[in-house]
Amino acid sequence: MAYDAKLNENAKAIAAIASNMGKLFPAGSGVEASRSKPSIWDEKNKAQFDKDIANFQAASLQLVAAVSGGKPGEIGAALKNAGGTCGACHKEFRKPKKK
Repeated sequence: MAYDAKLNENAKAIAAIASNMGKLFPAGSGVEASRSKPSIWDEKNKAQFDKDIANFQAASLQLVAAVSGGKPGEIGAALKNAGGTCGACHKEFRKPKKK
């Protein structure tokens, strides 16, 4: 993956979103139009949801480090890892799109 200055800006934006992710799902915030599964707010699932958020936060910081460090060889792997953390949480806690 070729390095681009815009990539640095975008990696930092992802990390900013990740750092606030836990605040985006307070108890009672589920609405009918949301694709969030109600299981996010079940006490038995809270530990897994929190772990998924922590994994996303760590992966986003690794992405920033790879991009900011100008390490093109590490950017692709860091991006794949960050995307994997998104997918893991979405698989467990996100409803499919309505057709």
